[in-house]
Amino acid sequence: MGSLLQDLRHAIRGLARSPGFTAAAVLTLALGIGLNAGIFTVINSVVLGSLPLPDPDSLVVVSERTGAFETPTSWPDFLDLRDGNHVLESAAAFTRGPFVFRSGSEARNVKGSYVTREYFSTLGVMPIAGRVFDASEAEAGKSVALLREDFWRTALDADPGIVGKSITVNGASTDVIGLLPRSFRFPADDSVIWMPLMPRGQQADRGWHAFSMVGRLKSGVTLSQAQTGLQTVMQRLARSYPDKNAGHGASVRRLQDWSLDAAVRDRLVVLQVAVLMLYLMACANVSSLMLARYSGRRLEFSIRAALGASRLRRLRQHLTESVLLTVFGCVAAVGFAWGTVQFLVWLYGSRMPRAAEISPDWRLVGVVAAGAVLVALFLGLVTALNQDAENLATSLRESSRATGNQRAVLTRKVLVGSQIACAALLLSVTGEVLQSFWSLLHVDIGVDRSHLLTMQISLPSEKYRTGPDVAKFFEKATDSVLSLPGVASAAAINMLPVADWGFNGNVNVEGMPPHAQ
Repeated sequence: MGSLLQDLRHAIRGLARSPGFTAAAVLTLALGIGLNAGIFTVINSVVLGSLPLPDPDSLVVVSERTGAFETPTSWPDFLDLRDGNHVLESAAAFTRGPFVFRSGSEARNVKGSYVTREYFSTLGVMPIAGRVFDASEAEAGKSVALLREDFWRTALDADPGIVGKSITVNGASTDVIGLLPRSFRFPADDSVIWMPLMPRGQQADRGWHAFSMVGRLKSGVTLSQAQTGLQTVMQRLARSYPDKNAGHGASVRRLQDWSLDAAVRDRLVVLQVAVLMLYLMACANVSSLMLARYSGRRLEFSIRAALGASRLRRLRQHLTESVLLTVFGCVAAVGFAWGTVQFLVWLYGSRMPRAAEISPDWRLVGVVAAGAVLVALFLGLVTALNQDAENLATSLRESSRATGNQRAVLTRKVLVGSQIACAALLLSVTGEVLQSFWSLLHVDIGVDRSHLLTMQISLPSEKYRTGPDVAKFFEKATDSVLSLPGVASAAAINMLPVADWGFNGNVNVEGMPPHAQ
């Protein structure tokens, strides 16, 4: 222990005498370790981590597939799929929607869903206060709601008597019947309110595809068996309703896969591979720095050897210095990891599912710590194994040479060559990505985007019940906006051009057969 403390003090003094080398090595290690830890933290929580629901592997989402297109189910199709299958223990329908929540004189848009009464029992979620919908409330479409706990705390000041009180949602008085835990974020992270689903009018038509279906598999039923069973139901519906269901099939996916955007997942994996290469470059870079530093200290180690220092003791000094550097690098890497996580959450925004669940995992910390120890051993051994075994007189004669011995020079060349290879690959891929991004920004979408401002407006459904009511509002709104100073023109539309969403209804063109391309 005395020798170890002596080596540690010597390493600290040595690093303090070379602040440039120390700063370069610590920042390089921090960058490589921190970026890897940050990106893998996101992947571990979002991609690899199980959903915070009971038995999440048995939860599936059922959609309808027509050729290459996948759409939610229609309301009649959902009822037939729910009641006519033998593979699901339970099933529920839901549709996302903006809600206009009013508190006092302030109104704001919040996200949530309309759900059937089986929704919460299917997912295995119970309220922390109050209850869920009963059959009469769901079938009658009563104006009742469940709120998420954190929304209750921020928007309603954690009112302890909120259950049983009324709030204003979509212009109507709505009774709060329960609170859900803040960890419940299905179908999306920004869902904070749930109300009963009961489609009416056109929404209840078999051609109106707007209702996603979530189900729980029966014990022992596999995903492929569920796919086969629900496909059989869809084939029966296609024969019974050829005008609306011809060519429609079933698509069954794990809820885990459905909730994660495939593009986000693939990009995260690509980023992880890229930063792994950066990590290897960082190790090679610090190794080169330590070899160069050793070349300038050959005389020092030769004198130590002449004074009786054993090879083991000199090896331990190298390892102590490299471990100390790695520890400093790991401490600095915490900041890089935190910044990486925050940047990815900001970059992907609402497309990053389960962002609230992203947190360090002790297993991940253990892997990073083990990796750091391996790096320290690698760095120490690289320099130690290149120690000059020549005598003191030879070291004195060659101490003025900058090149060092042949073994050290060869090792540096190998490390530098590896760095250049990794850097060339990263730069070439980065160049391709930047070129694609530049081309994407300059694609002609047929719309003049200069001086163009867009906004989204959600109207209270209780006040604006019919199409003419909605149209009258937007006619008045566009006239008011047009009268503002600096506005040249104004218009309203239900979907902006090239938006990443659409309308899931059947479209038949007059004079053409149904379901024509």
